[in-house]
Order: sequence, then structure tokens, then C-alpha cells
Amino acid sequence: MEQQENHARLLTCLPDVGWTKEIDINQNTSRQSIRCVTRDHLPMVGNVPDVNQLILQYAQLDKQLNKRVA
Repeated sequence: MEQQENHARLLTCLPDVGWTKEIDINQNTSRQSIRCVTRDHLPMVGNVPDVNQLILQYAQLDKQLNKRVA
């Protein structure tokens, strides 16, 4: 049942893509999973950032930029 729902959702999200119509869910052997996606429903890829480290790293960015301009 979940495979049929996921396949239908995939067909709805990507109606102009041919490979979505080729997925065979008849034998209930397809894999189910959850992944982050963007608004266009395509998967996100890459490393997950360390947000706290980024905040520290870029905390003084405005001052650094102002030094270059001066």
C-alpha cells in the first residue's frame, strides 16, 4: 500500500520525467525511505553543516568586509 502511495506521489511531483513511470512496484520489493527535499521535490545532497560552528566562523564577517573596503 505505501509503495503505491509513494509511486503515485512521485508521479504527481515529477509528471514530465519518464523514469518515474518505469518503477515496478508490483512485487512489493521497492525500498521505502524518507529524505529531505527542496520545494521542487528533488533530494538535497551534501554534508549537513555544523550550524554553531558556522555562526562562530561568520560572526565577524561584516567587520571583515568593512576592513577590505576601507
